[in-house]
Amino acid sequence: MALVDAVNAFITGVNETPTRELIGLVSYSSNMSVCGSWNEESTIERPLMYDYASTQSAVNALTTGGFNGMTNISAGIDSAVTVLTQSGVARPFAYKTMILFTDGNYNEGRSPLLAAADAAAHDIIIHTITFSVGANQTDMQAVANATGGLHYHAPTAADLEAIFYSIAAGQPVTFAE
Repeated sequence: MALVDAVNAFITGVNETPTRELIGLVSYSSNMSVCGSWNEESTIERPLMYDYASTQSAVNALTTGGFNGMTNISAGIDSAVTVLTQSGVARPFAYKTMILFTDGNYNEGRSPLLAAADAAAHDIIIHTITFSVGANQTDMQAVANATGGLHYHAPTAADLEAIFYSIAAGQPVTFAE
């Protein structure tokens, strides 16, 4: 539920900006089936769109389900790059920003730092947010640094909400969960 509240704060922040922003949503896990529940390594939940309510609904749906398997952070970054560079949708001169929400402990796929380098080659900034006691803040700081982004650690749900709001109020953003 902390993520739902944070996304709601993000939408509030976006609504307070002077321009309309496009938002997309990507989730990631690994290709795995457990107890009849299948997860893809990465799913584009919402392409870039102005329909913020649809994004909120997608986050609600994600948080009521379960994620099985491993954590393929680079697959999430790669899918978010696809969303942010989609021809005909992405605005060519807009800042392209991604929020990567994670515990930072990838255990499948290539290094997130390599995926961050690919994002940087597309002029995409990645802000990383870690949220757990065992979060790998060091790697996520490196991912953010590789793209000119910032790293945040949210020790509480209230901190997570404040971080999402402040990023949204400051610039156009898309995020990967």
